[in-house]
Amino acid sequence: MEDRKRVALITGASQGLGACMARRLAELGFRVIVNYAHSTGRAENVAAGIRESGGDATAMRCDVSDESAVIALFAELEERFGGVDVLVNNARIDPLSRRPEETDGMWWDHVLSVGLRGAYLCCNEFTRYAEHHRNGRIVNVSSCRAHRPNELESIAYATSKLAVHCLTRSYAAALAKYAITVNTLAPGMIATENMIKRIGLDGYEEECRHIALGRAGSCDEIADGLVWAVQNGFMTGETININGGQTYAP
Repeated sequence: MEDRKRVALITGASQGLGACMARRLAELGFRVIVNYAHSTGRAENVAAGIRESGGDATAMRCDVSDESAVIALFAELEERFGGVDVLVNNARIDPLSRRPEETDGMWWDHVLSVGLRGAYLCCNEFTRYAEHHRNGRIVNVSSCRAHRPNELESIAYATSKLAVHCLTRSYAAALAKYAITVNTLAPGMIATENMIKRIGLDGYEEECRHIALGRAGSCDEIADGLVWAVQNGFMTGETININGGQTYAP
């Protein structure tokens, strides 16, 4: 097993930033697991695109908020591929996707079940096998919204992202003895295929007024931070902020 191909699991990788990060890690030579919960077609397309470009990718369904499903996923990856070497906790609930029938409590539980509970469950399963996969990496995807006031409809999302920083610091301390690093990647607004559809042109222009560089970042610009976190073995418990100055701009 010493010469096995290293495995990278990216949760929520059927589109947007997750798909971009999957492609970038495949370019680094990882066998990439394109995780998804619902969008089978999109996830299969991402994996197929990676394979067509010469990479190694498999789409695998798992609702990361489901504890038994997460346990089963990591067990399957251990059996089929020798385990997970890089875990990227990217899965989230879009803060603008609340359904009309969801009460405040239902929405809170829905958002945190994926963005926080899911990351926690995946980190725990990664830790279960940590002794056998030394020099591994965990990268938790947060947001610049974790450290700024938010609109009322985004409080649940921002809270889940802030809590991710606690996960990072805690697992960084616990896994250091295995030379496993754990870091947070905190993007600002990202130009994904659905961004304008979600917030509209007016919303985009308003958001850009709060970004020092006056624009959204590209998925590749954010993925640069992931690549660095994966390649750097002497950084742990830290946050990589890539937000165009959004955290300090007026």
